[in-house]
Amino acid sequence: MPSFHFPQCENELFWRYHDRLQACLAHCDYYLEKWEHLDTVFKGVDGETHALLKLWDFCAKNVNEACDFLDQLA
Repeated sequence: MPSFHFPQCENELFWRYHDRLQACLAHCDYYLEKWEHLDTVFKGVDGETHALLKLWDFCAKNVNEACDFLDQLA
């Protein structure tokens, strides 16, 4: 399955990006598995947010921990 590409806009705060992604998925009636959602976010965030996720060991978390982490971050 091809990955869902959803980039973070320039100077967009993460919580706005997260809300926009959730709204897009709900509006399009598009379902992503948890791991696909995490992959979409990790590949779609801007360089600064990506660096922070790496600093906070985002990729070392299990799927549920990573989803909870993103929800808290947003």
